[in-house]
Amino acid sequence: MAFRNCLIVPKKDFSDEAEIDSAQQAWRAKATQAVLWVVAIVGLPLLLLAVSNVFVELPFGGRLVALGVYVVLLAVLFMRRTPYRVRATVLLSALYALSATQLAVGGLAGQGRIGLVLFPVLAMVLLGLRAGWIAFAVSALMMAVSVALSWAGMFAHGQAIPTGDFLPRYWTFQGVTLLMPLLVVMILLTQFLKLQNLIMTTERQTRRKLENEIATRRQCEAEIARVGEDERRRLGSDLHDGLCQQLTAALLNCTAAENQLAAKNLPEAGLIGQLRSILEGAIGMSYDVSKGLCPVELDPEGLTAALERLARQTQTSAGVPCRLRSEGAVAVRNPQAALNLFRIAQEAVANAVKHAHCRAIEIDLQATADALVLRVRDDGVGQDASPNSTIGGMGLRLMAHRAETLGGVLTVEPAAGGGTAVICRIPAKNEGATAR
Repeated sequence: MAFRNCLIVPKKDFSDEAEIDSAQQAWRAKATQAVLWVVAIVGLPLLLLAVSNVFVELPFGGRLVALGVYVVLLAVLFMRRTPYRVRATVLLSALYALSATQLAVGGLAGQGRIGLVLFPVLAMVLLGLRAGWIAFAVSALMMAVSVALSWAGMFAHGQAIPTGDFLPRYWTFQGVTLLMPLLVVMILLTQFLKLQNLIMTTERQTRRKLENEIATRRQCEAEIARVGEDERRRLGSDLHDGLCQQLTAALLNCTAAENQLAAKNLPEAGLIGQLRSILEGAIGMSYDVSKGLCPVELDPEGLTAALERLARQTQTSAGVPCRLRSEGAVAVRNPQAALNLFRIAQEAVANAVKHAHCRAIEIDLQATADALVLRVRDDGVGQDASPNSTIGGMGLRLMAHRAETLGGVLTVEPAAGGGTAVICRIPAKNEGATAR
């Protein structure tokens, strides 16, 4: 039952298909805007040449259609709030209208057939597979109608190809040779887009599975750490409330016996005195072990008290001046977060004592509106902060793991004036810290 939380896998409220569709829509919206800009910039000089009849003489209706198409595309260019599907549909419709006008004015020998080949590909890229195949059907229909009109003799003017009965058959062959490569391109592009969607779906599913596995692993690690700390807390409580109390009772009895023997001037009083000294040492050691197993009290300000105790113990045992600097009491309402932060400070102080050859150590605990910052600084020779360091390397990795468990980050950097600073920054929402 202790590890039941390890089996909970985070659930997502959105599907891979919706995420892919959203990404594609965002890209197509940008692509539509880019195509509109290209058409607006490139189309302006072409429009001026067409309207002025400098290189090509167009009837008034053709010039009017070209001007109208350009005005429509220019208006759509600046309609950014309009859905991109509407803008792309208007763009393709205007281009088809321009191609139809070119066919009507110049016949099959003009430039209108080029657009009929390009527009389906553009539609598939901007609007998707269905729109691309609809555009292909429209292009094929316009090509067939134009060839039919050529058979009827309505497109006989302006042709640079031999006339007569050969002309309709020629344009029929030309239409088929244009549509067949286009059909091949459309099929290949369709398969490519389907494969791309499949790859994107598989990639997102794999990534989501990996994220879930990482989240599950972190939950298991946090649960294992919690169970371990609970067990240590229980052992510390048993030592404090059980063994220490029994040793204290034995000490009182021993003291009473020593006093009685001393009052009778018996030599056994010295032996009892030695036993009393041993019991006093055992009681002190038991209290130290119980505090080491359960260093942080469950009250919100237990972390500050534990860090003050750590500073005093370090100065007493190692002979290195160590002090806690904190602007007021910092209340940490999450006991697990408080315990992990204490372990980080404990490991950082131990590394400074063992490896830094420092003259002083400072522990700084500060709470802001955004984060809780624990900083341990020494004035020693500095340490190698790389993960593969042989000096404090495992300790650094354990500290980084504890910080990551709390959703924070651990950094080791040179301190101002020399030495090393170990800094752990935890988001305030993860540990519920407040400054008083």
